[in-house]
Amino acid sequence: MSRSYRGIRPKANRVHSVEDVMELYDTCRNTITNWVKGGLRPVDHRQPQLFRGSELKRFHDHMHKMRYRPLSLLEFKCLPCGTRVTPTPEKLFISRLHGRGLWAIAPCPLCERIVRKVISETLCDELESYPESNIAPGLVDEHKGAMQAGVGKVGPLPTLSPGDNERIIYEYQLYGACNDEKTVDAHLASLRDFEAYHNGRNLRSLQPADAAKYRGYLIASLGEMSRSTIQHRAAHMAQFFRWLVEQDGYRKLNKTICDNFKLPKGAMAQAPRSAVRDWPTTDEVCRMVSCAPASTLFQRRDRAIVAASFLLGT
Repeated sequence: MSRSYRGIRPKANRVHSVEDVMELYDTCRNTITNWVKGGLRPVDHRQPQLFRGSELKRFHDHMHKMRYRPLSLLEFKCLPCGTRVTPTPEKLFISRLHGRGLWAIAPCPLCERIVRKVISETLCDELESYPESNIAPGLVDEHKGAMQAGVGKVGPLPTLSPGDNERIIYEYQLYGACNDEKTVDAHLASLRDFEAYHNGRNLRSLQPADAAKYRGYLIASLGEMSRSTIQHRAAHMAQFFRWLVEQDGYRKLNKTICDNFKLPKGAMAQAPRSAVRDWPTTDEVCRMVSCAPASTLFQRRDRAIVAASFLLGT
């Protein structure tokens, strides 16, 4: 029986090797191969294969929707195969059981075992007419089924970053594996934000001016992001590029690119606090203490604490 993997949540910003995916989903190498055949996209066509966490999430969300969507008219659930099948209409027949409803029965095209499902009188008439029609079995109920054709509605798959980017990010993950998991996640979040700002450009083609543009974007985002977040992202990117320019294939990058992430002190300086503070006057404190209840020992204690705090300045 196939598994749903609903409780597993890969981190979207990370890049996973085949071994990482096998450990994460507790599965075997053949399962990963079947997922790739079923629509899971590696970062590129090179070996060893790498998978981005966001792509793993997209693939399994799609598989879950396909698995639990209602069966269309000519679809049957074959339990031995563990999948949905569409038998040949010529081999389909209707069993009318007295007092027990109508059953559509047909042999599974994969394992030749019998599959069946309960149908209504209306669907029974439609099924009986299909062997006489010239419509392909996969299209007979396209306009009525649970999964409509959706022409003009189904958007393209989300684009992946260049394979070179994903592979060097995977190497950076391994380099930072000695740090805490939250630290690695924070660095990857900054790196993905930088990558999204430059529309997934290949890191090999970046220039110091691109780092300066991202620095300007961070400064302009002050208010939407906190000062701490902006400072950390700039520091993370400077650290990443200091590491990147020493890697094979990236040594031609201009090493001054790291300096262009430095934030100007004036832009990051906090606004000075107001020197004027509003303090209660002596009359206001006396009025507040005199109006406070004093019927119990605890209430009289509270009055004494307020009065002493005002007099002693504590």
